[in-house]
Amino acid sequence: MPAEFKRDDFAKHENTEFVLEQGTEEETVLRLTEVTEEQITPQHSQFSLVFEGPAEMLPEPRIYRITHPELGEFDLFLSPFAVNETGLKLEASFSMLT
Repeated sequence: MPAEFKRDDFAKHENTEFVLEQGTEEETVLRLTEVTEEQITPQHSQFSLVFEGPAEMLPEPRIYRITHPELGEFDLFLSPFAVNETGLKLEASFSMLT
C-alpha cells in the first residue's frame, strides 16, 4: 500500500471490485462506483470514493480492511449514506494538506 493514496490511484479502478473484511471471517464484495473530482485549494486537496455493496449489509461507520487485486490491502474509513434499488452506498473521503 502506498504511504499516501492519490485520486488517480483509485480512478483507474473505478467499476472494479474491492473486498471488505468485516472483522469476522465474513467478506463482502464492494464495487467502486465513483471517484469524485479532486478539489484543490492552496491549503489542501480532497476527493471521495463511493462504493456500492449489498443492500442487506448494515455496516457501522468505521475503519475497514479493504483488499484489491492491484492496490493490495489497506484500511479505509467508510460511512454508509444511502440505500437504493442497486444496493448500499458507502463513502470514503480523503483530505490532504498541500
